[in-house]
Amino acid sequence: MPVELGGLGLSPFTIGAAMGSLGVINSIGQLKFLGPLIRRFGPRNIYIASFSGLIGCISLYPILNFLARRANGVDVFVAIGIAIQLSFQMMVYMAYGASKSYFS
Repeated sequence: MPVELGGLGLSPFTIGAAMGSLGVINSIGQLKFLGPLIRRFGPRNIYIASFSGLIGCISLYPILNFLARRANGVDVFVAIGIAIQLSFQMMVYMAYGASKSYFS
């Protein structure tokens, strides 16, 4: 979507590459870290912490648009913001694994 309409002005290929990278990194991270985290802190605490990632994920949308408007596109600060937002998104995905462990 264009920056003027609230987007970041990214091409569909760039969005797809970012989301594909997120999927690969997320799956590897969850395979390696989610089990030990659940065993250490418990599924309920991981579930609650995972959903706190929604606050960061949703609150970064207007911040990213502001930064993109200021730079007239994507610059280093917008790219860092996207990386932070995708990290919060990975936290949200951990809630699925925690809920599966908690409710089974």
